[in-house]
Amino acid sequence: MEGPGGIVSVVTSDLTLFAIPKNFHGHFATIQRNAITSWTRLNPRPQIFLFGDEDGTAEIAGKLGIRHFPEVARNEFNTPMIDDLFRRAEQHATSPLIGYINSDIVLTDEFSLAIDRLRKRHEKFMIVGRRWDVDWDRSLDFSQPGWEDSLRAAARRANVQRPGNCIDYFIFSRGLCNGLLPFALGRFVHDNYLLWLAKSRGAALLDISPVVMAIHQNHDYSHSQAFADVRQSPEVRRNRIMQDPGGISTRSRTPRKFCVKMERIGRIDTCG
Repeated sequence: MEGPGGIVSVVTSDLTLFAIPKNFHGHFATIQRNAITSWTRLNPRPQIFLFGDEDGTAEIAGKLGIRHFPEVARNEFNTPMIDDLFRRAEQHATSPLIGYINSDIVLTDEFSLAIDRLRKRHEKFMIVGRRWDVDWDRSLDFSQPGWEDSLRAAARRANVQRPGNCIDYFIFSRGLCNGLLPFALGRFVHDNYLLWLAKSRGAALLDISPVVMAIHQNHDYSHSQAFADVRQSPEVRRNRIMQDPGGISTRSRTPRKFCVKMERIGRIDTCG
C-alpha cells in the first residue's frame, strides 16, 4: 500500500504499537501527545495500545481512537513489569508484528518503510534503533505540510544521536517475547535481555538507526527519582541479579551475557 511521497508501508493490521505513558502533566503532556499522535499518522495507521492508569492516558486514548488498557502488573514501587506488559499487548493484538515504544518518541513514515521492507526479508526478527535527542517544548502542528522535515532538521542541528544502549523501541515477530522474566520497566538490563532472548530464539536482530530517525523529545526526570539514584535503587539491583544470579556481571551496565551482534541496516531500497 502506497502512502505520502510513494512510501510503501505495512498494512494496517500488520503492526501493533504499545506503550505505557507517564502522567500527562506539564511538559510531559506536550511531548507525549506529540509522540503518540505521530504514531496515528503513520500510513497506513498501526493498531495502537496505551497501558496504565496514569493521569491523561484515558483521555488521549479516547481523543485519538486508541485502545486503552488501564491494568498492568506493578511491583511494590509502582513500576510496571515488562513480562505482564508484553503478555497483555500480545494477548490483545491481532497483528503478526508487535512493537513496544517509549511514549516520547516521534515516528515518521520512514519508520513504516523500513519495517515493511525488512519483514519481507526475514521470517523472525527484532528491529531496534538508536534515538536522536532534541529539545522540544511545543505542540507539533500535524496539519502543516513538512512538519516531519522541520522536526528532523531540528534533530540534525542538535546532532545528538544516542549510543546503542539507548533503545526506545522494539519491533518483533509475534511470539518472540513470550515468557519474559519479570523485570521492572525502565530499570536497566531488560533492553539487552530482550535482544539476547530474541537472538537465542533464532531471530534476526536488525538495527535501523542509519535509515530511521526516531526523535526523542528531551525532558527532565521529575516523574521519578534522580537518574543517579535510580542506578542504585533496589529495582535495578533486582533486575541485575535476575539476569545473572551468580553475580558475575551485575556491575556491568551491559551484562556480558546479553551482549549480542546486530545487523546494521545501511540502506532500505524504495523500489518494489
